[in-house]
Amino acid sequence: MPLIQVADFEGYLPPGQFTRFNQNRTLTVSGKHKLLQAADYHTQIWPNISSMVLPEGYRIEIGSEVESSAKGNAALAENLPVALIGIVVLLVLQFNSFRRPMVIMLTIPLVLIGAVMGLMVSNAFFSFTALLGIYSLVGIIVNNGIVLIDRIDFERDQGKSIHDAIIEACLARTRPILMTILTTILGLIPMALFGEAMWFPMAVAIMGGLAVASILTLGFVPVLYSLFFPEASTS
Repeated sequence: MPLIQVADFEGYLPPGQFTRFNQNRTLTVSGKHKLLQAADYHTQIWPNISSMVLPEGYRIEIGSEVESSAKGNAALAENLPVALIGIVVLLVLQFNSFRRPMVIMLTIPLVLIGAVMGLMVSNAFFSFTALLGIYSLVGIIVNNGIVLIDRIDFERDQGKSIHDAIIEACLARTRPILMTILTTILGLIPMALFGEAMWFPMAVAIMGGLAVASILTLGFVPVLYSLFFPEASTS
């Protein structure tokens, strides 16, 4: 009996190979935009992809850079509270005070002002590397606050009033802080010019955040210090 009497035949071009992800057969489709980054490109095309009607047993999952960025952001968000608590504990141990660490921690949001301005002016995307740059700025701004408050305390120990101590401390620490800003920004210029799409957002976020936040710190910390430590207070 000829086989054609009991079966139908048709042509079929199978994939060259099947790969597996989590023990499931997977076919990977990749795409790249000339101008947009993966996250922005995904935002544009995902409504069309999600509206596709798939056969039973098929599903679509997003991987590659979008997936790794999401995992990285989740890991950073999970460990950020632990890092902030560690910073507070170290500051309390260093100054033996709660008000001084509070003054320093209140300066941390200032980094967002400069970082956002830098990204907007340079027309850069808010990518995962830009987020890393903002996190790295926290340590620099905290260091500037420590240096400034330590100098204010030193001037107060010399018998000066809080008003005079703040003025003398700002005059003494302005130059070192500005030199730190300048040298760091100059060191990041090669990354901004030649870092391309991956490292360019990180460079401009650090440069903008450092420039604006450090300058604001010179005015923000003294004001907070004078509010937290009135003239009659000696602790």
